[in-house]
Amino acid sequence: MTTAYIIWALTESGVTNLDTEITKLKSLADEAIKNNATDAYFTGLLAASLYNLNRNDEARVYADAIIKNQLPTGNVT
Repeated sequence: MTTAYIIWALTESGVTNLDTEITKLKSLADEAIKNNATDAYFTGLLAASLYNLNRNDEARVYADAIIKNQLPTGNVT
């Protein structure tokens, strides 16, 4: 979780050379999604980082994973 937050903060500040780190985070998120164990905060940080890097198609995959866990009341499980 800490790594995801740090990567997001770096992308917010304009750092773009984070391919290795992003690949690792995507791997962790993909595994969680596959196992139906998505952590909305972690996945949200990854999606936001990808959006910051203008990798919108990739980001949308993770944003959609969060939406799939949203309850009718708006809460995210």
